[in-house]
Amino acid sequence: MLRNPTIYVIGLCFGRQNIAGMLDVADQFCDINFPSHKITRIVVDNSLLNKTEQSISRYAYISGDNTNHEFSGWQSGIDFVLKNFSPSSNDVCILVNDTVHQRNYAIGGDRYFESFVIRRSSSFWPERWAAGYVDDFPTEASIFGYPVKKWIRSNFIVFNWSCVDLITPLVVPCDENSLFADDISHGFWSGDAPLSPNWKAYISSWLFGNEDPRYPEYLLKWIKHQKLTPDNLNFFRKKSVSILSEHYLTARLLRGGVDIYDFNSFPKPLDRHLTPYYK
Repeated sequence: MLRNPTIYVIGLCFGRQNIAGMLDVADQFCDINFPSHKITRIVVDNSLLNKTEQSISRYAYISGDNTNHEFSGWQSGIDFVLKNFSPSSNDVCILVNDTVHQRNYAIGGDRYFESFVIRRSSSFWPERWAAGYVDDFPTEASIFGYPVKKWIRSNFIVFNWSCVDLITPLVVPCDENSLFADDISHGFWSGDAPLSPNWKAYISSWLFGNEDPRYPEYLLKWIKHQKLTPDNLNFFRKKSVSILSEHYLTARLLRGGVDIYDFNSFPKPLDRHLTPYYK
């Protein structure tokens, strides 16, 4: 197996203010795990309205697609790599967004990605692999016919290029209008959406703070959770599609038999789905 893959870092931003911090995190990870490897950096800016492809010092700077936030933007980055380079199956892709340097899930002073070292494992290189910070549900749910029990958090995802055909397109394969009720007086989700009842309940707890007595095993709430109103309906629809895309990515990796390596070295208490277990 070739031991010196090219590393393609595809960073997603909305405006330039956090590019340096985002790329610094990716570079730190590469310094630990891929020293002396060639790194090609592509920054996709979803705030750009006009098509842009520029070379700026250490990275290519291109316009993205904000239709589905980071996932449609990252798709633009993957398409750019395919158009301009010739990635081999063992090359490595890192998808990172511009919030990652602000999220310090620390263990003993190390951020979560610093406590995981790929090159320490001589058996790390299966044909297809992926890595990231893995979250989970208390029970298996399903989306689009795929089982969902765990997923890689989408602010920092690493995989070898042979996984690309499994996970693209990155955005979920349906019209988002088919996922949601026509009127919030009927709830948030469409009754016909291809999502299991417990998945809907878990995400409703996360986004809106709703507690469904049928599913008391999951009570986690996002720090920005709000009661659903007509004013925030569009925001939460977009956020839901992003969460679906995040879960859909990992679900396809697992169905494809991809080995997933977990950055999450926190102890996993039994009540972790009832109360936050990290800082």
